Amino acid sequence: MKRFAELFNAKFGDATLDDDEREAAAEVAQRESNIASALAAANPANTAEQLAEFAKIDSDFVVDEVVQHPNTATATLVGLAGRDPVVALTAARRPDAPPEFLAECAGSSYPNVRATIAGHPSTPVATLRELSREDDPDIQRALAANSSTPIAALKRLADGSGTIAATAAWRRLRDLRA
Repeated sequence: MKRFAELFNAKFGDATLDDDEREAAAEVAQRESNIASALAAANPANTAEQLAEFAKIDSDFVVDEVVQHPNTATATLVGLAGRDPVVALTAARRPDAPPEFLAECAGSSYPNVRATIAGHPSTPVATLRELSREDDPDIQRALAANSSTPIAALKRLADGSGTIAATAAWRRLRDLRA
């Protein structure tokens, strides 16, 4: 904010702002600060500790960069995912999502987060077994399509009568036998 005030005064002199103008100027300054922080968070040389500090900034721009950064620690991802289901989805969609993170977030109260985790190839087998007990069709379809889903879980899914997930699980089992 101080930098914004300096730039403003250099350009416009000692012009006075009313409350609405001052609030608008503060919002612009905050948005610019968040964008600068997001750019800094995206630096590939950032350490896990630095990214944990960036994660404390209350900005969607910054959080998005931290969640997608390959050096972000599992604990940081879990903390961010607990604050917002969209963040959990973004992190769970990372191809390099840590298995520990996926296992931790499999208990999310949001079915779409659990379905994404059920379909992730890095989800631990024990977590896939737990998810296979759920009745949610999206979770079942994701499990049936996941090449990491254990045979016992596929058999449980294949026992479902006439569901898309049951058909997909049956096909996977058939292909495994071939």
